[in-house]
Amino acid sequence: MRVLIFILLLSGVARADDVAVPLQHDGKDGVWFVLKEAQRLNVLDELAPLKENKIRLLDRQLELAKIEIVNVRIAVDATNERADLWERTALKVEARADTVQAKLDAWYRQPVVLFTVGALVGATAAVVLR
Repeated sequence: MRVLIFILLLSGVARADDVAVPLQHDGKDGVWFVLKEAQRLNVLDELAPLKENKIRLLDRQLELAKIEIVNVRIAVDATNERADLWERTALKVEARADTVQAKLDAWYRQPVVLFTVGALVGATAAVVLR
């Protein structure tokens, strides 16, 4: 990179219509670039590490997103299991409530039966006590 800048400074007065012009400096072959092209190459060269870093960060972000997807799937599975447990519990409670209600609705607990039994016991007591 320094050689390129050196070449640009030494040959700054030279003009060429081509993008690159071959030349020799200190016995080494090289190419002279138009200043705008050389500046563009410098910018691209400076941006390369930033782009590589961005790629690494995006790769890491993708890894984290995959981990998050796995965690969300685990949470969904746990939530489904919990919902199933609550549903089974609700069915058991409902069955118990039905059993209790059936006991409360037994024939011997009906008001008519209780009134009849009460009336018979009362009538019997009245007859006995007379």
